[in-house]
Amino acid sequence: MKEADKKLLWDFFGPHAERTASHFSTHLSEFLAKHQLSSLVTGRESAGEGHQAVYCLAAGETFEAIRKSLRPNRVLEAGESVS
Repeated sequence: MKEADKKLLWDFFGPHAERTASHFSTHLSEFLAKHQLSSLVTGRESAGEGHQAVYCLAAGETFEAIRKSLRPNRVLEAGESVS
């Protein structure tokens, strides 16, 4: 598999952002497992209080498939932070 060069991000805001991001992370993991992509790196980051972002690192066709199916809020280069 090609080294990940993109970071797909789903942003959540407000007092329930952490809980919502946790819930979305579960669904993201399920989606990746269903499509034999469990080896992709995922995680969570925050740009401050009231914000949580769930991310997935991917490249090439894998990136495009996830982007089309799950419609992330943002896409960054793999090494960038959510700030």
